[in-house]
Amino acid sequence: MVLQDNRIRSANVNDVAVQRDFYKLHALTPSEIAFIRTFWIEHSPPESRDLHEDTLRRLSVWAILREALTEAQASANPQLVALLDEQVHNAEEDYHSVLETRAAPLIKAARKGDLCFYDDDGNAILISHFICLQHFRTAALRRRVLARCATLNLPADMERCWNVISHILAANVGLTLFAQRKIRPLALLENKTSMSFIAGDQPTVNLLGGEMDDAPPGHLALYYPVSSRYALLLDDVKLPTRIAERPVTEDVVMRLNQRVVRGSERQVFADTEDALAPYV
Repeated sequence: MVLQDNRIRSANVNDVAVQRDFYKLHALTPSEIAFIRTFWIEHSPPESRDLHEDTLRRLSVWAILREALTEAQASANPQLVALLDEQVHNAEEDYHSVLETRAAPLIKAARKGDLCFYDDDGNAILISHFICLQHFRTAALRRRVLARCATLNLPADMERCWNVISHILAANVGLTLFAQRKIRPLALLENKTSMSFIAGDQPTVNLLGGEMDDAPPGHLALYYPVSSRYALLLDDVKLPTRIAERPVTEDVVMRLNQRVVRGSERQVFADTEDALAPYV
């Protein structure tokens, strides 16, 4: 079931969490590429900069090649045009799909209440990156970031650069979470109440984040519901919510669900209509 525009209806896979051309790539200009390198890649941890350069190439080359085609070249090479157009629209979504496929067994295990995979370093860094990518890839997060950046005198258009910058942020935060895994372990919240966890088109929520007009949050407690009964939590180190240290009560479920509703852009999802009814 999906809650949208204050109405609950049956979910349709064709119009749930879908936004046309959301991942369409931009033909970045030399100044925009320099902005990404100077402000974002060079300020990233040294061990992640090669990854960011690869992401920059991966998410800029197709649109640049498409824009570089003259009308005569495009007319003479319709198959090349079709290939480039397909990549401009789908390259980033395909990248997400690859990571989702790799993370799927871990999420499946979490939905069964099993976090044993987190003991393996490779799985730990994968799930940390995956959760952060779910946080930064959304329309809601992009809108909030762009609204805040609109007040700054930046040397480039953040909206055009966001496809790349969102991946840089997700990788950097994910790397930090992995590095802090001993003091900020992945926690599993088990909901044994009669209420259900709900999810939104903003899959993850920072429980220590404020409202839109507040200053950017200084602490991070990432909450990620993976089913009606289980959710993942990467709590903050200095200002922990401590939610994982006590049983999940109906009051806790209600408060977590309310944060999901507040953080969503357009849609909230649940397995039953009754689970969504309190939030209409």
